Amino acid sequence: MFSSMRGCRISGIEALMVQGYSPYAVDIMNMTDGLLTDMAGNAMSTTVVGAFMFAALICFRDVFNFDGRNCRYQTSQAPLNLLEEKSLVPHMSHPALYDPVSVVEITALAKQSVRLCLCEGLTNVTTRQLQRCKVCKYTSCVKCGHNPSHHYEQFSLVRKQPVEFKVAIKKAIPLQINLSGLCSELTERLICQARKCEPLAGFDPKSWKFMIDKIKPALSSRVFYRSIRRAHCFQITYDSPDALLTLEISSTGVEWKLFANVPKEPLGTSTGKYLRRFAIARMRPTGEDIMKGQWQFWIPEKSVLQTTITSSGPLEKSFENERGLPEFSNTFIYSEISIAARGDYNPDRLDRDIVGEYVRSAECGQAWNSVHARKSLDGQESLLLTFNQRDHSGDPKNFCFSFTNDIARKRFAEELAVVCDLPSSWRQPTVTATATSSGLTIEGVPIAKFVGKHVEVVDICLNGHWVDLPDHNLDLSTQQLITYHRLPEQIEHIVSPCGQQRTVFSVVVPLPGRLADPKCIDRWTKLNRANQAAFWKDHICLVEKELVLAGHRQSDKSWIPYPDASSVQGKSQICKFCAPNPPSMQWTFATKKGDISEKQIPVEEPEEASKHERAIKNRPSAMDVMYRISASDGLEFKIAIDPTTLVHRAIGSLLRDNTSGDTKEPDTSSVRASYRLVTDDGKSVVSEFSGFVLRGTDNVEPPASLVNPFADFSTESTKLRPEQSKALAWMLDQEHRPQPFSEQVIAEASVKKIGYLLEAKATRHVTVAGGILAQAVGFGKTILILSIVALHLKEAQKNIAEVPDVTGAIRTQASLVLVPPHLIGQWASEAKTFMGELYKKVLIISKVGDLDKLTVGAVKEAVMVLVDWSVCSSSEYKKAYAQFAGKVEYDDTSTWRARRNWHQHASKEFADNVQKLKSGRYDENPESFKAELKTQLDASIAEANAHKQYKPSKHVTGAKYTHALAREPQTGDKRKRTNVTPSEDFPCIFNFSEMADGKGLDGLLRVLLEMFHWSRVAIDEITYLGPHEQITLHKIKCDRKWLLTGTPRLGDFHDVKAMASMLGINLGRDDHSIMKSDVLRTKMSEFTGKFLSHKVSFYSLLIVNSFGEVCDVFGITDCGLAKNQSEACSSLFGSFRETSKYTPVLSSSECLQM
Repeated sequence: MFSSMRGCRISGIEALMVQGYSPYAVDIMNMTDGLLTDMAGNAMSTTVVGAFMFAALICFRDVFNFDGRNCRYQTSQAPLNLLEEKSLVPHMSHPALYDPVSVVEITALAKQSVRLCLCEGLTNVTTRQLQRCKVCKYTSCVKCGHNPSHHYEQFSLVRKQPVEFKVAIKKAIPLQINLSGLCSELTERLICQARKCEPLAGFDPKSWKFMIDKIKPALSSRVFYRSIRRAHCFQITYDSPDALLTLEISSTGVEWKLFANVPKEPLGTSTGKYLRRFAIARMRPTGEDIMKGQWQFWIPEKSVLQTTITSSGPLEKSFENERGLPEFSNTFIYSEISIAARGDYNPDRLDRDIVGEYVRSAECGQAWNSVHARKSLDGQESLLLTFNQRDHSGDPKNFCFSFTNDIARKRFAEELAVVCDLPSSWRQPTVTATATSSGLTIEGVPIAKFVGKHVEVVDICLNGHWVDLPDHNLDLSTQQLITYHRLPEQIEHIVSPCGQQRTVFSVVVPLPGRLADPKCIDRWTKLNRANQAAFWKDHICLVEKELVLAGHRQSDKSWIPYPDASSVQGKSQICKFCAPNPPSMQWTFATKKGDISEKQIPVEEPEEASKHERAIKNRPSAMDVMYRISASDGLEFKIAIDPTTLVHRAIGSLLRDNTSGDTKEPDTSSVRASYRLVTDDGKSVVSEFSGFVLRGTDNVEPPASLVNPFADFSTESTKLRPEQSKALAWMLDQEHRPQPFSEQVIAEASVKKIGYLLEAKATRHVTVAGGILAQAVGFGKTILILSIVALHLKEAQKNIAEVPDVTGAIRTQASLVLVPPHLIGQWASEAKTFMGELYKKVLIISKVGDLDKLTVGAVKEAVMVLVDWSVCSSSEYKKAYAQFAGKVEYDDTSTWRARRNWHQHASKEFADNVQKLKSGRYDENPESFKAELKTQLDASIAEANAHKQYKPSKHVTGAKYTHALAREPQTGDKRKRTNVTPSEDFPCIFNFSEMADGKGLDGLLRVLLEMFHWSRVAIDEITYLGPHEQITLHKIKCDRKWLLTGTPRLGDFHDVKAMASMLGINLGRDDHSIMKSDVLRTKMSEFTGKFLSHKVSFYSLLIVNSFGEVCDVFGITDCGLAKNQSEACSSLFGSFRETSKYTPVLSSSECLQM
């Protein structure tokens, strides 16, 4: 959809608002504009959802029990139970207090922080080169400034972050202003004078009097700070029911403008148009305090400026001619416009004189390429003449040419700041040329040589003028000071259970106006998505200046240690209230075209997912902002935090986000936690993080023995280059003395509007022997791996002798090297060239069949096993792994998340089976282990049969509904029952008979890589490692791990995280807001099909919130359904499921699956 009025398309969030939904009620941060548009125009309308909610209320009338209810709202409320109220430090202040700042100082700061290019938006500062048009002074960066082309010249400027200006200006102005100082006998006389003036065009006497009557209430109002907006200048807004006060600060000056506030006046009325366009008073300070200066009053008195307009100069194509319209192909306009005074012309009623010579600059754009810039003569100020579509009516007859220097892009209904307007009837005169054989001519003269002019007498009508108000100033006196109770600078941890909050900020202030909602009287109300926007708009001015607390700023880094982070509520476990266990992934047999597959697919248990969803929603709140209105119009405001619950969330996330994929109980003994409160989040300049840089080995001093690592195994050994020796020395140090890495997870709770951020940090140390070799292609990373294998051979043998047994795996001295298929030959060749005698103990596996010929004993005696990594992803290998684990193989259509989950559980059974073979119980009769695997497989089949695939309800109508009823009756059964009978035949892939005759486990023929605990694992070209190979890598046990790549991916955090995860290090949770689009699509594809149960969806939030609003309208506040809206929604959905099998209503879990 496209808005021709604005000249741009309708965004997704705007389309959603048109449908009647508030963008504040749901989290749409990760939703694309296209998705929002689709949802707004695809059944998600007030008619559909409204009908659904009212149908639900009618259906559940008996449950809600409306009959005999006299009280609409609960009259009593339990008192708040908050800790440390008495420890808060009182501080006396008032919103009207301020620290004066000079005009010079604030304009200099504005010059460095205003938006200089559209790409900077509201908060960003571009790092690209800036450029400014020499004619119209428009600025942009070199990337964005191409259309219009302008007359750019580059310039340099020391920039500052916009937040620096916002912090400075909030200190320099009062947040509530009493305008009564502008109301005096003089202004009374001026208002009377204005009332007697002749009504302007569009007014009749009655509407004129109505408009003038709006002025006096504005002059006697008390206005309150509402917002600050950054554009080509900074605009600070105050308002009250009767007045609208704006403060505009740019690099050139400061200006206060007072408007009569008429929010209920229609946009199209004369009163609405006039009062929104013209200020009734203004002040342009010039001194040491931007709050003080000469005020002026606007007299809406019509006057006329007599001028003569002469169009002359070289001819240029008209706008229509430039656009190629055939009927205008011969039309031209003059390039110069001269404005001359005539008669009793008096410029005193103008902000600046408009007389001068104006030259057209079509390259500067604007409407109709109409920019004309005044020639700077005799010190005249620059001024532009341009076509102004001022009233946004869409009718070109109402548009006019205006004198202005304001060419900034405006929001809808905003007006240009103009000096004056030419009559709307005036248009540039056009000259029509005649086509001849020699070209276009005018009066027989070629266009290039034509000299002409067009003289017009034009009377400019002014809608008013300014008069000074001597000795008039704003009333900046403060009333009785307010006591703010704030958190002290130094605090200590208070031992308390999760769910117990402590107060950090409290105040009682008189309200600037009454709240009409009776529910808020003497009742505590917590801010949420639905009510926070309206509350902050009206009341942010009362607390804004006092919210930043000393000792709790971003720069203070005042982390408070959390004692006993290794235990939760006295037990060494994850808190089930703050970090509920995610719903388990279950497996059942796939059905394809009516046939039951022998492979598993993941399924979700809707009830379990629903319980998890409710548990997430019902977690203790980490930060709450609450208020209460007293009957005497007092506002009691509190901010409370619960750091304990946030610490529990961080610990749960740290221990559950296990990169290695182990299924064993997480170890909490090494976990450390802390938390802090930041009160200036978004209000202070945050230092930029340095980019991620790969470390080099130039400063490493290698011992001389490393120059020839193969000397003991080859007579013609190759010597390493100096840079290779340095890299090898670093690798040895990484293997012998690995440095612990601190894994860290930070959980956050924030209230962005006030800049409060509560952070809880959980850390633990992880030690990984190995690292990443990311030297350039051709450096010799292959020979480095071969060298460290040769140098550590004796050490590997010693480790096996000292620690011969590893639970769940077979210890081997060999190093495992996984390489891409096209490099297996190259690695084998280089191993043969450099390793000498050691090459005899190198095993090469280039296809799955090579594993059939290997025994466990051969792998244990090998020095290195070189494997084509595509072997691990082959169907034969996956089938063999599943059989040894005693599991049903998963279907190849399963998502990678599901496959990782399958491997996590299968690896435990796999390790148990390896341990059983190592125990020696099957050495005498190894064939009996087949029966053990068959028993485990039968148990896996039985488990898969027990998990039934959920069948979503279908929305069918008409003939399809009739056919569906005939084909399948309405039994209410929503599950596919697909049972697989275990087969008596069990074709075993492994040859256990070779374990007989005393060979034991060493004789087992047909091995898998996961059976062994390797001395080290090296993976070449990790950039191209596939998902399945990465899963296999996580399951392989080893002492050391090396990753090789000549082209490491370092584009963003998630690229580095992917490499770190291969080493078994978790760098933190995914941040979808900075994730590359292709990576985000892959991540989201794993959660939008069947397993989105832990991600709150737009649909579920929208329905639950709207249902809550309807309950509120009907006064349903004392039944179980309204106390827990999610449970109400789930119950409601469940009853509808029992009504009809083919109902269009979705279950709560299905809402999450969309």
